Parts: sequence; C-alpha cells; structure tokens
Amino acid sequence: MTVARLRAGRGVHGRIRSVRGLDRECLPSVTEYFGPLFGRLRFNSGSWAQVRCVFHDDHHASLSIHRERGAFRCFARGVCGGDVIAFEMSKSDSDFKRAVRDLGAWV
Repeated sequence: MTVARLRAGRGVHGRIRSVRGLDRECLPSVTEYFGPLFGRLRFNSGSWAQVRCVFHDDHHASLSIHRERGAFRCFARGVCGGDVIAFEMSKSDSDFKRAVRDLGAWV
C-alpha cells in the first residue's frame, strides 16, 4: 500500500476506509469553549484575555487565554497549554482521546 493511498483514505483495493481520529474542524472556537466557563472574554491588543483561574482558588485574574490559538497559562500555578484540547485535558484530568471526544471532535 502506498503512502499516497493511505493519506487519501483508501485501502489496498481502492475502497474508502473509515478513518477515526481528531478532526480539528469539529473543535469549538476559543470563544465557544471558554465563554460558558468565564463569560464574555475581553482580549487586549496582544490577543490575550485575563480571567480567574479554574485550576485553583483564584482571587485575581491569573489565567491568560489567547484569542486565536486557545493557548493558556496560569501565572500563579504554572499550568499551561497550547489549545482548547490541552485545557480540557488539564481541567478534566483526562487523556488526549477522552478530551477530544468530550469536545466532539473525535470522528
């Protein structure tokens, strides 16, 4: 089987095979995901929003969230990640596959 056929999603006999895994197109946007947790996010000119952290008892906004990527960092506890999947994994203490399923992007 050639690499091109595998990438095209076709098996040895040319039939389309079902491919299970992450579909990034199905991931919620940053505002769709973080909105229910934090309400309306106010982003600064550098595309970061400051909110109270959900990973610890926070009295000041110590969690930063990036507008496009969904990257996040808690400056008090040091929790950080690159997208909504990493945030879901940290928040729910789950593995990658479980987090992607919870986000509705596992197809």
